[in-house]
Amino acid sequence: MKITGDNKEYLACTFKETVQAKYRTMVLDRLGKVVFKTSDCGNNVTIEGNTLYFYNITTQNVCSCKIK
Repeated sequence: MKITGDNKEYLACTFKETVQAKYRTMVLDRLGKVVFKTSDCGNNVTIEGNTLYFYNITTQNVCSCKIK
């Protein structure tokens, strides 16, 4: 788990691949609402402004998306 965001307002969680775990990465806001989720195998989740960045281990690319 990692706290991220300009004001440390997001919790980024990564999970091992298991039969029960549908998503490998999830990001929650301060209210506990899921604002991002992916089944991609990634790490180094960082949020700057309203853009989320993470490194996709499978494709070896840095990915980004808007979350607000």
